[in-house]
Amino acid sequence: MGAAMSRFATVCIVLLLSSTTFGQTGESVCVKHIEVPEFGPLARAARLAGKVTVSFTIDADGKVVEAKGTGAPGVLCTQSEMNIRLWTFTKPTSAPRVQTIVYVYLLEGPPSDHYYSHATFDLPEQVTITSRVGKPDH
Repeated sequence: MGAAMSRFATVCIVLLLSSTTFGQTGESVCVKHIEVPEFGPLARAARLAGKVTVSFTIDADGKVVEAKGTGAPGVLCTQSEMNIRLWTFTKPTSAPRVQTIVYVYLLEGPPSDHYYSHATFDLPEQVTITSRVGKPDH
């Protein structure tokens, strides 16, 4: 009887730990404030484009305290890191919380002195920043 109770207790503990782990993994942290990213003039003049994967850390108050971008030229990584640091999130149930997001930088049209940037959000996975020649359609 003692071995059966021990196995039962072990199974219960494993199930409890599994459900806690799944809950933390599946926890969604919502964005409270977004700063719209721009396609920086230096990156545009150099005709830089690409994908930046940003790993960032959210503290107990929902503020971004660390950010590191990889996968594209340094200027684009820096722009992405600076942008995500301006965002705020709902308070996570456990902190610090590490998240990732991809910034995609696209260039449309030939080099020009007349351009504008447009950002689209596919949260929580991606932000796309497009630099277009011309003037925005408002």
